[in-house]
Amino acid sequence: MDEDALGGHTYERHVGKSEDYLKARVVGSRTNVAGIFTVGERRAGSFTSLETANKLINATLAQNGSRVDAFAAEQFPRSLPFMFVFADFDSPTGYEAFAPNDRAQPRMRATYGVTVFIRRTTASEKGYYVHSAWPTNRD
Repeated sequence: MDEDALGGHTYERHVGKSEDYLKARVVGSRTNVAGIFTVGERRAGSFTSLETANKLINATLAQNGSRVDAFAAEQFPRSLPFMFVFADFDSPTGYEAFAPNDRAQPRMRATYGVTVFIRRTTASEKGYYVHSAWPTNRD
């Protein structure tokens, strides 16, 4: 992925990952705050292959084309240098370790959506690069 050369990490963290790796990411991200509550990731997802990841990322960007183009052209007032875009699909997009709360152990499940995290840059003709992308469910 060319985006990884610009600072992205989709391939490194979200392609072909094992169930153990994904579950460890969820559990390992948990931090107890002053003994009152715990914060951390509830989910960690993986695409099954690089080819699948590329197809789904491109489809997600295409479904959000007008927003992505406006972002790249800095047409949003007070636009942040990054943006998240989402798309839902009728068939599985990958799999994720998911824990509904901070006390639950993560369990594996199929995903039916994709989140793409883009960052604006002048180093790319498009005006942005994919910093990260992962399969997910919207719950």
